[in-house]
Amino acid sequence: MLAGNLRREYPSQLSHRLFDDGDVRPPRQLTPVFFGCYDWHSAVHSHWALARLRGAGAEPRAIADAALASSITEAGVAGELAYLQRRAAFERPYGLAWLLVLAAELRAGAPALATTLAPLEALAAARLVAWARELPAPIRSGEHAQSAFALGLALDWARATGDGDAAAAITAAAERLHGDERDAPLHWEPSAHDFLSPALGAAALMARVRPRRGSRPGSTASRPPSGAARPWRRRRRAIAVTASWSTGTAWRCRAPGCWPSSPPPCPTTIRAAPRWRRTPPPTAPPASPRSTT
Repeated sequence: MLAGNLRREYPSQLSHRLFDDGDVRPPRQLTPVFFGCYDWHSAVHSHWALARLRGAGAEPRAIADAALASSITEAGVAGELAYLQRRAAFERPYGLAWLLVLAAELRAGAPALATTLAPLEALAAARLVAWARELPAPIRSGEHAQSAFALGLALDWARATGDGDAAAAITAAAERLHGDERDAPLHWEPSAHDFLSPALGAAALMARVRPRRGSRPGSTASRPPSGAARPWRRRRRAIAVTASWSTGTAWRCRAPGCWPSSPPPCPTTIRAAPRWRRTPPPTAPPASPRSTT
């Protein structure tokens, strides 16, 4: 399925800025590597999924190698570069972050393809690092624009590839944007459109930046309200952050009968705020007896 989707051009959702008549072209000509899978960033992480599956055995490796080699070509990457160079904000930050994840995976398992993709990788890294340095405030979206999720992926790439300058810039941006945050309003999540958690996205980023528990005073986005440290410590392990962002499941409580069957946060997960506790729905008043006269 993944291999077929890489070259499946339609249906296609384009976020496409036109500069002249020559820009009215089909997706396979606009972005000749990442044109399948409905949209650009989905094509990118489908390539990543295939690259990841290379380690699942001989048969998946053969399928993945053939599909990736036919897709990631020098001519295709040159076309992608030509398209992105005219569009400074294209797929920033989500798609560019996934491109870095793909590049890191190829570096680890398919170095020839990584070399082919390298010019596009360099462009994505430069744009994300410059954007992180200039971002005045976090983008707390539960969708593609979320800054914390993209910065976390970019930091993973920087560390995997040994780019110390990029890692330092992203770490500094994370500290500036999220280092002093606390009291995340988890009771506001999820929004109906969310497939990422804004609060847990920030927490996941800061867990990368401050990997040792208690390394600095203060709090990350996942710290509970003040005065609630002990109850939270007893119950925070009940919260499971899933890696399947595309399913829309950002977090849930593992306590029996809890969310998603009931709205978060439940009293089992967060004991610090009694006003958040569920209350039984109001019962309807008894019907008055019908008059017989």
